[in-house]
Amino acid sequence: MPNFNMGETLDIDKGGLFINLKSKGDKIKFRLIKGGYYDGKHFIKDGDNWIISYCPRIMNKLPCDYCEKYFNIIAEAKLLQDKNEKENLMKQARNYKPKVTFYYPIIDRGDGKGKILKTTMSVRLDFETEFKDGIDIYEYDYVLTRTEESPAKYYKLTRLDSKQCTDLTDDEVKEIGKIGSMDLVALCGGKESSETFGKEETAEEMPWEGDKK
Repeated sequence: MPNFNMGETLDIDKGGLFINLKSKGDKIKFRLIKGGYYDGKHFIKDGDNWIISYCPRIMNKLPCDYCEKYFNIIAEAKLLQDKNEKENLMKQARNYKPKVTFYYPIIDRGDGKGKILKTTMSVRLDFETEFKDGIDIYEYDYVLTRTEESPAKYYKLTRLDSKQCTDLTDDEVKEIGKIGSMDLVALCGGKESSETFGKEETAEEMPWEGDKK
């Protein structure tokens, strides 16, 4: 694990290695290389600036003041009868909720390059569902689309039919080797997930089990 200081602003977009879908309608066709990595961060507004810090509860299973505030406000909101007051408290609570990001080593089937896909818990759960349904998710190409249909369906993951999946080229296989030689824990600044979809262990406790919508 890399070292970090609480409140330190981090920038992991190094040389185009990381890719995320930034606008509605953006999509990527890719082949998953291995199980992913994740981190949890707090984004706290401080005047005109943002304080970005790792969540010690998610990253190191340690007490976290921000998470404690989040849970306390949520508990208080649940006791309220007035709808507006409850919504205002829930909005306040979201200021302290950690954001969990997942990082998946992939082959971009568009340009054949090895990259790291930055995505969300919902996409991770989609992969897990595929795996539990008996799908060998390393043998198929997927298309991830930013749909923004709703908070719960912000991204759509589609597995392509085997007839639409071409074999990896020699250059793509070399890209897998390059990604495999990198220190992805250090690059991502996060933790390696034990969820490896059947290649090693098969499950882990969710790093974030906050209020699900």
